[in-house]
Amino acid sequence: MIRPRAPMLFSLLILLSLAPAAEAKEPLRADELDDALARAESLWKYVQGYGLLEGELQSLPTPGAREETHDLGFGASRLSYVWSEGYGYHQLDLLVYRDRLAEFHVLYWAPYSWDQISYDLLGAWVRATDEAFEERAAGLLFERRFEPVAREYEAELAGRLGASARARVPRRLRADYAWAEHPLSDVSVGPACGDGQPLSREYRLIERLVKQRRVDLLANLLRGRNPETRVMALLGLRSLARSGVALDSKLLSTMERVRTSDLQVDFCEGCIADRKTAGEAIQRYEAIIKYWRQH
Repeated sequence: MIRPRAPMLFSLLILLSLAPAAEAKEPLRADELDDALARAESLWKYVQGYGLLEGELQSLPTPGAREETHDLGFGASRLSYVWSEGYGYHQLDLLVYRDRLAEFHVLYWAPYSWDQISYDLLGAWVRATDEAFEERAAGLLFERRFEPVAREYEAELAGRLGASARARVPRRLRADYAWAEHPLSDVSVGPACGDGQPLSREYRLIERLVKQRRVDLLANLLRGRNPETRVMALLGLRSLARSGVALDSKLLSTMERVRTSDLQVDFCEGCIADRKTAGEAIQRYEAIIKYWRQH
């Protein structure tokens, strides 16, 4: 079953906003720990058993998972499978280009209990595989990229939107920039997502690039792999143009192509999530910013 992607994003935002302080955490029950470890090992066996490590793309039986399909445009799509549990969730994300696997991520995220579960969970993954993985602040991530397919997808993007230029990303923005450009990242168009949440990560990144007048980096994001980030970059470039920054004709043409695309993107306004075309998202986003500035 295919469901819209935005509810998954907001479930995560709500989970993060409700996470208690470290001193208020309840001890993790033994049965919850056992369940998390079993899930970690079984998910890895699942990845191995269905040929994902070899770049094979086939029908995946996903009992108990929430399934989503997200059109990225230009022949690419993101398939996501999420298994929730009491203290976190497991997620499998596939980047598919023209029916071939370009990349996949396996993620375990436990914002409530990572400090209690990390030692045992990392041990479970080591027992399941000798493949390298990355430990994150509240979870772990395994990534695999299949270069021939991934490069073909990126070449199509360059042919349709223009090639990205070499540009130096400021050190303090590198992590956010790489996250925003990645097609498997949960990015939304909107300045703040979730009731009472702070300004979003993507909004803060674009605002910093606008403040620094980094047309080159905004242009690269406009031509990048994440459709929501493309729209956010377009908004940043429109802001710079209104302030008097000159944009060349090729860049203006790409901006118009993104603006008039029929591809729908995730849009958030507080705790309200929706899917909009780029043009609709831009119109609503700029209305929100105008209202903020007037009040």
